[in-house]
Amino acid sequence: MAYIPIPFFNVPIAGIAQWRIGLNERKHGGLAEVNGRRAANWGLTQLLWFGVFAAVVGAIMALTLGGAFGPANPGGSYTLPGWVEAIMFTAIGSYMLVGVLQFVYLIVGLMKSLGGKEVKLPVIPFIKG
Repeated sequence: MAYIPIPFFNVPIAGIAQWRIGLNERKHGGLAEVNGRRAANWGLTQLLWFGVFAAVVGAIMALTLGGAFGPANPGGSYTLPGWVEAIMFTAIGSYMLVGVLQFVYLIVGLMKSLGGKEVKLPVIPFIKG
């Protein structure tokens, strides 16, 4: 597992690193193959989530920066509807949640792997065994 504490770059960089390293562990067989596959799946799960996050936030930013939500206030700023603020809050909050999950997965995965146990954390099973 990889943990990179750099905002907005951490998820795609860690996802790519875990996917590549996880696939590389397949050649070792046994427990390393199983845990490597789980790490690769977690990396792909992060990349999928980051793509959705980037698309949602990018679309909202394009709409707001493009002035689609009406005239500027006297101070020169735009007023956003409540639903846009709710979507932005949800997207950014879930992005932070994935960062926390990444850290938790790092600790749990490391401890289980060092103990010679299979890591059984929930991920989307892109790569089957």
